[in-house]
Amino acid sequence: MTWRNRLAGPPHWRCALLLALAAVVSWSAPVRCEVRVEGTAAALRVEARQARLAEVLGALETSLGIRHSSLIALDEVTVGGTYSGTLEDVLRRLLAGLNYVIKTEEEAIEVVIVGRPGDAPAPFVDKPPPPANANPAAQWRAPRRQP
Repeated sequence: MTWRNRLAGPPHWRCALLLALAAVVSWSAPVRCEVRVEGTAAALRVEARQARLAEVLGALETSLGIRHSSLIALDEVTVGGTYSGTLEDVLRRLLAGLNYVIKTEEEAIEVVIVGRPGDAPAPFVDKPPPPANANPAAQWRAPRRQP
């Protein structure tokens, strides 16, 4: 039986063929991620289309000089839409659903993402206190204790 005969047969063959073609086209279509940042910290407009949150924060870092860090992986957090307002308003909407801190010192703004609501807190690593006198010569001359 040839393809021509099968296509001329019952309509379910034609439907199956069309569904298969649609699936192939949808799988092969590239996903376009796009981030556009316009304006200043006082009047900002961010357009994101299927973009990872890390990309959006990176674009804000490039255009406005904010710094960001995260204790969680941001690769799985995607955002989309148009956000406008002040920088702080836009950041609040972009970071909705995450636990974060926005630190502002003079002109510098730093965003620290600490986790998601309900997640276990990140482990705290206690660093030993620095020596009382950080001068290497003073540490060398300091009397050593005998065990």
